[in-house]
Amino acid sequence: MAMALPLVAGERRMLTAEERKGVEATLDGMIETWNRHDMDGFAALLSEDCEWVNVVGAYWPTKAAILKALRVYHATMFKDVGQHETRRSVSEIAPRVAIGVVTFTMDDYKTPDGRLMQGVTNRLTYILVKRDGRWLVRSGHNTTIDPVAVAHDPNHQP
Repeated sequence: MAMALPLVAGERRMLTAEERKGVEATLDGMIETWNRHDMDGFAALLSEDCEWVNVVGAYWPTKAAILKALRVYHATMFKDVGQHETRRSVSEIAPRVAIGVVTFTMDDYKTPDGRLMQGVTNRLTYILVKRDGRWLVRSGHNTTIDPVAVAHDPNHQP
């Protein structure tokens, strides 16, 4: 087996075709299980030491905390809400560690305080790790995209 060489500053590693397929399958599974409201299936895609920052900044430091919150939300405000992916970026950041950035729109929903959320677009950053031959989400960070602020982004990327 060849030894991995350290990365030079600014160099990006390339996932093998098989690794990319595994990462893509996990990212597909995140959206599929969300849209089925299958939190057991969702949990199967998370590492045991997963942590999460949700869209409003709540920090869920354990897999149990992530699942507790998502089960409540999927029984209430996200009960009939789907995600629809519009963009995805995947790259390896170290051996057996990848980053996936997924942009998606949400169906309309009401927050627990009664606000109607319409036309929401989010960007979710996943850190994935390869453990026991499977790519699992080790960390997730969800951000709502503010279209007014993004319109003034010097890079012009929504």
